[in-house]
Amino acid sequence: IAPPYHGQSIAFTAVVNDINCRKSLVINTNSTSDSKLLKMLTSIKVAFQLLFYRFTGAVDVIYFTCSRSPLGSLKDLFLLFFFYNSKARIINHIHGADFESFIMGLPTFLQPLYKKLYKRVDCHIVLLDKMKEQLNFIDNSKMVVVPNFYQSNLEIDSISQTLNGRVQLVYLSNIIASKGILTLLDAIIAADYKDKLYLHIAGGFMGDDEMSSREIELEFYNRLEKLPNDMYTYYGVVQGDKKKRILVDSDVFILPSYYKSEAVPLSIIEAMVTGNYIIVSNHNYLPTLINRCMGGVVKAQSPLEIEEKLRWLLENKSEINKVKLYNSQYAKKTYSQSTYLNRIREILGKQ
Repeated sequence: IAPPYHGQSIAFTAVVNDINCRKSLVINTNSTSDSKLLKMLTSIKVAFQLLFYRFTGAVDVIYFTCSRSPLGSLKDLFLLFFFYNSKARIINHIHGADFESFIMGLPTFLQPLYKKLYKRVDCHIVLLDKMKEQLNFIDNSKMVVVPNFYQSNLEIDSISQTLNGRVQLVYLSNIIASKGILTLLDAIIAADYKDKLYLHIAGGFMGDDEMSSREIELEFYNRLEKLPNDMYTYYGVVQGDKKKRILVDSDVFILPSYYKSEAVPLSIIEAMVTGNYIIVSNHNYLPTLINRCMGGVVKAQSPLEIEEKLRWLLENKSEINKVKLYNSQYAKKTYSQSTYLNRIREILGKQ
């Protein structure tokens, strides 16, 4: 459950808000602390909660979003172990592209245990058909595809088709090194046409395997100091109307990510429905989300390719106008929140 704000927590929160009633119990397994001790204590607390509800009440359906980290997966193991022999129907919703690598990266003696417990799950939800490869030890009949969604408040009636002045770029994601924010900033710093661009940046600082949250924050601001103050705005974490305004006022959304678990970011879908040209990197499943009518794909960790792509767009502004309208219409047909929640409700058995 959000916070922290990322695609998985936002999607799970949407489901919780949709089904929340007296007969639904929500166990929040999130720990916003960086302390390993506090995270361990959270796992122990969750284990006791699960044990309590296993033996004190009838549970018919369990819906969870699996973790892909050693510590986080402990909570999943508790859940699946405690309810292994129960009559409860268990549904797992996978949002990341690193579940297979997580399982294969476990010590050899642990892999059979994890696989056995995840085979107990009755239904695994994935975001697109190609993601079924993450569960290569699970029978295909237990998998179902439910595309991601945009929040309904982001819908707009019309898309502006005029590009006056500078092209408005937007980066909307957590400020993480492997999300490609530094790659994007390096491309703009090197561009000899930067005065024709304006960059909107929104997201909070988070660490990854490459940099801690403090390190990425320092590198981020070091890059910004190399740009004129009048060509960018950093908003921090945004939600609701502020996020909508930023997306609506932008022309081109850029996510040059090489984040190891990147699958189907909500931010891409949100940028589509608000009428943005989309630029993503050729990483994991990102290229499968974008066809020629929606935008373009660049090489991961390549400032040069981003610079060249932006130069081409400046020389072909009419192309941006065509894509903006197409993306908004496509997203409304494919990724609406109501369709997503109806599908989840159907799977959960809540009519």
